[in-house]
Amino acid sequence: MEGKKLDRRVRYTKMVIRDAFIGLLAERAVAKITVKEICLRADVNRATFYAHYRDPFDLLHQIEDGFVEDISRYLADTDFTGVEEEASLAAATRICEYVKQNAPLCIVLFGQNGDARFLDKAKEIIRLHSLKDWFAGTRATKREAEYILHFVIGGAVEVIQRWVAGGLRESPAEVAGLVLKVAVSGSAAYR
Repeated sequence: MEGKKLDRRVRYTKMVIRDAFIGLLAERAVAKITVKEICLRADVNRATFYAHYRDPFDLLHQIEDGFVEDISRYLADTDFTGVEEEASLAAATRICEYVKQNAPLCIVLFGQNGDARFLDKAKEIIRLHSLKDWFAGTRATKREAEYILHFVIGGAVEVIQRWVAGGLRESPAEVAGLVLKVAVSGSAAYR
C-alpha cells in the first residue's frame, strides 16, 4: 500500500513540475528557464526537482522522449500498405487525437521555443514504422521510397504543426484524412 501511495505522489510531483515547465516554455526558450522558476511555479523545492531531473534540458528531453514513445506505440501495429488504408487512417487519427489531447505540450514542442531535434526524432520514428510497409509491392526502388517517404512525413508534420498553431479547429479525423489522402496519392504513381 505504501508503494502505491508513493508512486501516486511521484506521478503527481512530476506532473506539476512538467505543467509548470510547459507553461514557462510557452513564454520563452528552455535556455532562459531556471530550476528556481520551475520550482516556484510548481510549488516544489529544488531538491524535489533534482530528485527527478538534472536540469531544464533533461526535463525537456524526458517530455519529448515520452511523446515519441507514445507515437511509436500508436504506430507499432499499423500496416501502412495501401490495402490497409483503414488501419492507416485509424492510426493517423489516433496520433492527431493524441496531439489534440496534449495541445498545450504540442503548442510548445512544435512552436518557436521547441527543440528542432525533437521533430527530427518524431519524423524518424514515423519513417521507421512506415517504410517497411508503405512501398511493399510497388515499383519504387528503396532509394525512391526513402525520398518519397521523407517528403510525405515532412509534409505531414508540417500540416500537424500548422493545425496546432491554428488552434486545432479541424477534427483529428479531418487532419488525418487530409494527410493520408496526400500520402496515398503521392505513392500511387509507383503502384
